[in-house]
Amino acid sequence: MSHVNRTGSRIAQTALILFLERGIRKTSLGDVAVRCGIARATIYLHYKNKEALVRDSFMFMVDQIEKAIRNLDKHRSYDTITSAYAMTKAIEALPKGDLPASLTELQTLYPSIFNEYQMRRLNTVRIINRRIMEAAKREGLLLLSDDKIDLLNTIMSEYAVFVAKHPLVLAQGASFREIYILLIDIFLWGVLGVRNKKMPSISPG
Repeated sequence: MSHVNRTGSRIAQTALILFLERGIRKTSLGDVAVRCGIARATIYLHYKNKEALVRDSFMFMVDQIEKAIRNLDKHRSYDTITSAYAMTKAIEALPKGDLPASLTELQTLYPSIFNEYQMRRLNTVRIINRRIMEAAKREGLLLLSDDKIDLLNTIMSEYAVFVAKHPLVLAQGASFREIYILLIDIFLWGVLGVRNKKMPSISPG
């Protein structure tokens, strides 16, 4: 990755952290520059306006999950637990903050970015679920027909992406990270009934 790309990526990641901490509207490009330790003019070398930065910042989260999926694809021999644990670690590494509130604000301020983000996130969740279910079927842990697996995947994926905006979930302050990791646990322990499995050690890369 070139220095220019690294700088642009650092700006987007920093902006995302601030958006999740303070909100999109309350975060200025000047705030991002200060947190990055760069001049505000440097941001304009990478992003023509705040909207462009907002888009890259939120897409960064999806990019990281897609990167984890590509890594998982290199290890098709992973069993169910290892596959689920690899994705859990990727999700846990995402920036912390009030994502549901940020998404509500994103939907209001930049609806086209919100729609793109939601569709990409839903697609990645479906792929993650599919990979884990494929591993479970290989091991004989998931005894469902393909159409039932597709239905289970759809239900889990839709729930994971859209339940974060449910009033009862918002009232508990649950993050997307917490919701999706809980769903993985439910799948492993509730659907598959896997018990007493030690989490594996996963080497990076």
